[in-house]
Amino acid sequence: MPLSFLPDWLRRYDYRCLSQDIMAGLIVGIIVIPQSLGYAALAGLPPVYGLYSAIVPVLVYAWIGASNVNAVGPVAVTAIMTAHALQNYQHLPPEQYALLAGFLALLMGTLLWLASLFRLGWITRFISQGVTAGFVTGASVLVFISQIKFLVGINLSGSTIIDYALAFIHRIHTLHLPTLVVGALAFGLFLINRYYLNRWLTHWLAPKTAQFIVRLLPLIIMIAAVVFSLLLDFQHRGIAVIEHVPAKLPHFVLPFSGGLHDVLNQIIQLLPSAALMALITFISSNSVAASCARKRQEAFDTNQELKGLGWANMFGAFFQSFPAVGGFSRTAVNVDAGAQTPLAGIISVGVMAAFLLLLTDYLEPLPYAVLAANIMVAILSMMDWDTLKRAARSDKTDVAAFLTACFGVLL
Repeated sequence: MPLSFLPDWLRRYDYRCLSQDIMAGLIVGIIVIPQSLGYAALAGLPPVYGLYSAIVPVLVYAWIGASNVNAVGPVAVTAIMTAHALQNYQHLPPEQYALLAGFLALLMGTLLWLASLFRLGWITRFISQGVTAGFVTGASVLVFISQIKFLVGINLSGSTIIDYALAFIHRIHTLHLPTLVVGALAFGLFLINRYYLNRWLTHWLAPKTAQFIVRLLPLIIMIAAVVFSLLLDFQHRGIAVIEHVPAKLPHFVLPFSGGLHDVLNQIIQLLPSAALMALITFISSNSVAASCARKRQEAFDTNQELKGLGWANMFGAFFQSFPAVGGFSRTAVNVDAGAQTPLAGIISVGVMAAFLLLLTDYLEPLPYAVLAANIMVAILSMMDWDTLKRAARSDKTDVAAFLTACFGVLL
């Protein structure tokens, strides 16, 4: 039987890599569960959509993508930009909002695929780092502020930093102290874990062991939060929890609703955001994939990467996914865990699927304050002030580009 339809890595698979791929897939699948839940909440979606976005896009990318180790899924950048693109639709029911997030993934994926057809991979070298860093930094600040409502139990809404500041001042009297205690404690633990724990642990443990503990700890913190939520009955005390997570795999759904006129209106409104997302997410994903390929001395085709990301998002959009790309932290975990081929990603999908089918009941008592704390600490690393500092020393034009993009998002 001809095997030409199979990807090259699978036709030439070296079974000596099997144990490493299995181990990497298991580790990545477990470690990125809390990340995926948090990124979905960051995008304004029910947390389970983070797991949905780590299933079909990963399978499609494993078949088509250019990198052997690039770990595709929901990441902070796509979550931030999804929330920003759909900020005018936050009043919609979760199901309709999720359809729009899927439609955004479809538009972004289509643009990436078209870029691959026209072989536009070379265009990334002309994009100013100041513009990219400024946009992501501004959006990160805005999303960081938007998560405060979950951390303190105040109902805040807005689309600019001024809106959030005014809403906070007017509603500070509604602050919920038990939510604040849970959120502040979780924020402190996540902050210590991200910025200090690895340095402390390396005094007593091997660097790889210390790094593994640091990456696994967010999952442990979330498990502890679930346990305390059950023991202390957080929901009865007024602390918001996830409540319901459907125990099922993502299913086929059309990522749009209404008639042709409605769809055309959505395209007109979301296409600029989809184009910006396609550009910025491709730059970030391509940079990490190309870097890994260089280190591993493997061939890398930028246009094939465009195609892989494009198809991953187009297919994912029909299976309840929001925009997904290769992420720095996901890929770092994948590489450190020993991944050799995309089979590791496929195995991580198996972990996600098993979690969705067997363990979702254990997520329901998880407080939103803990998810928000995880997001806020992760967002701190997305604020790229180092680029601004470097530009200030060497390129005043890039400083202007950074500040314009950053304040444009905030205001």
